[in-house]
Amino acid sequence: MTAHILNCCLENRVHYNLLLLDMTMPGKSGADLLGHIKGLYPDMLILVLSMHNEVNMVLRAMKAGASGYICKDCSPQTLIEAIRKVISTGKYLSPQMAEQLAYASAVPEAENIEHILSARELEVFRLIVEGRDVGDIANQLFISDKTVSTHKSNLLNKLGLKNTAELVRYAMERHLFA
Repeated sequence: MTAHILNCCLENRVHYNLLLLDMTMPGKSGADLLGHIKGLYPDMLILVLSMHNEVNMVLRAMKAGASGYICKDCSPQTLIEAIRKVISTGKYLSPQMAEQLAYASAVPEAENIEHILSARELEVFRLIVEGRDVGDIANQLFISDKTVSTHKSNLLNKLGLKNTAELVRYAMERHLFA
């Protein structure tokens, strides 16, 4: 859908200064979509507006080409400031998020799960921690139950955990999906 809209804009020679993009949508993950858009329009400024304030989500968005990242619970003034900053300088992070990213970069890479798990595994991990069952996750991500189970098994193996309870405890102890 988004690619269709962007292609229509290109065909009609419409130019936009900024795209606001959510990270959690049905189908393609936000990071995948962001990468796709940046592949088609490398100069497009993209401000991610998301309900997720986890460091790993911000890192994935920035690595995929986001110009900035802001949480949906921000004030209207903060959103306007973020839009203006991205348009003028090409980058925006809230001071709180910048501080969290700085802290996360000090953590040894072996403990930094975004270097261990794939983007889809992290997405499945987050949904499991939110209490979703395999069927719900499959429906939300438009994948099969078996694929969700495979991702769950892979992330348990990669993290050295035995079951869902250990997975949830792991996330809570590390404040992964606050």
